[in-house]
Amino acid sequence: MERVLLPTDGSDCAETAAGLASRIASDYDATLHVLHISETVPGKVDGPPILDADLEATDCEAIQRIHQQARGYGAEDIEAAISSGYPFREIVRYVELRDIDIVVMGSHDRTGLGRVLNRSTTKNVIRRSPAPVLTVPQSTEESAMLPIPEQ
Repeated sequence: MERVLLPTDGSDCAETAAGLASRIASDYDATLHVLHISETVPGKVDGPPILDADLEATDCEAIQRIHQQARGYGAEDIEAAISSGYPFREIVRYVELRDIDIVVMGSHDRTGLGRVLNRSTTKNVIRRSPAPVLTVPQSTEESAMLPIPEQ
């Protein structure tokens, strides 16, 4: 395993998945790819370029937070990119462009009507990704199993 992808929208859910993605990257000496996606507005066409982001210079708070967290878990080789569009399409496109080995992403704990009304990015990525997808639940009970590194 050489490339681990962590998609992020800046949510707590994505940050929960960051710990596991970082540890996988660290354990396998793999590159951790952090992809921030700004959701497109209805009617806008997907397909803007995926831009590599300078980890030191980017003003994207989501990438900065995950970068710091990943370092705490021992991930050393971290690459960041920023894209906009429909999230599941951009994630799958990134997987294909960068030959990603595994996607680690958070899964919102939606139930009932919330699950029916909201499209599930995670579900669409699972169905379309050529790489395996590991989902991490956001629930506090389950995320508590992911230890926080000592500072």
